[in-house]
Amino acid sequence: MQDSQTGMRDYLIGPLPLSDATTLRRLTEIYTNPDIPYNARLFVRQDMVDFGSFFKRTLDSIETLLKDLFGTTDLVMGGQAPMSYDGSWRRFWSPLRYNVPGIYLHPIDLQFYVDTTDLDAGKWKILKVYYNSQLFNSLEEFRLSWRNGTLVKGLMPRLNDTDWATRTRKGNKRDLDHLAGPRQVSFDGPRFRVDEDQNYVTWMGWSFYMGFERDMGLNFWDINFRGSRIIYELTPQEALAQYSGLDPSQSSTVWLDRAFGMGALARSMVRNYDCPAHAHYISSTVHSALGSLTQPDAICIFERDSGKPLSRHFATERNEMGATKGYELVVRSISTVGYVFW
Repeated sequence: MQDSQTGMRDYLIGPLPLSDATTLRRLTEIYTNPDIPYNARLFVRQDMVDFGSFFKRTLDSIETLLKDLFGTTDLVMGGQAPMSYDGSWRRFWSPLRYNVPGIYLHPIDLQFYVDTTDLDAGKWKILKVYYNSQLFNSLEEFRLSWRNGTLVKGLMPRLNDTDWATRTRKGNKRDLDHLAGPRQVSFDGPRFRVDEDQNYVTWMGWSFYMGFERDMGLNFWDINFRGSRIIYELTPQEALAQYSGLDPSQSSTVWLDRAFGMGALARSMVRNYDCPAHAHYISSTVHSALGSLTQPDAICIFERDSGKPLSRHFATERNEMGATKGYELVVRSISTVGYVFW
């Protein structure tokens, strides 16, 4: 909840659904700073709209320069974080890429350092420009260096060499690759049950409830075997990532990706690739400041043959041999956290 133009506060509301017993109070006990500076936030929907307009105006102002250095103006601009350390400002390096399939693999040697601190998007500005190991203190200084010939130009990228970043087949097929690969088939239908109203799954004596939330996505509750609880809660706590080679702020930052929303960034499963076609598919719904988002087929459930026995033994005394099939129940959801491009 935003209390003013300069700060945000978190509130705890419950129990839900709303009733006479529902209360609202400030949530302060788990934060070091109960008043969160407004500029400590990430981009929300309106910020993205405003930045898209800012980006277009910026590129339009240097259209001839871009064509000379990169051969095109069909570019996309990405945003990197962290955007702030204390919430008193909101700035970030914004790298540019060619607008082709696999844009994340086609960067150009141009970055803008953008200040988006002001609540008025019309006052956003570019503080620095980085190109070919040269740093400029403004967009105009960069443009002037290009005009007067003092700019040291880099190599012109080859725009006709972008197909390598796509998923299309390249080169000759491998031996026997024209034949269909193996697939699993459930001849008698599924051997598990799913109650989608309760998000409840049962399979071969096992049972559990499923949850799905904005930060970390899929989670499991009250996992039972033959009526006895084995696990009360099985929930991902965090996804940690550290990058290098992008810029100083990126390479010195350890990312906790739950802040970006692993659940909100879950996508629909691709049948026969992410999960078998015969799997049971379930939609997910998450709630955030942007509203409720329902993603169809975000979760799949299927039973599979592990391809190895659960047990295998041979007794020499009686020439006795035994094996037990190794079946597994799979519940899967896939999230991809990455750049936002405009």
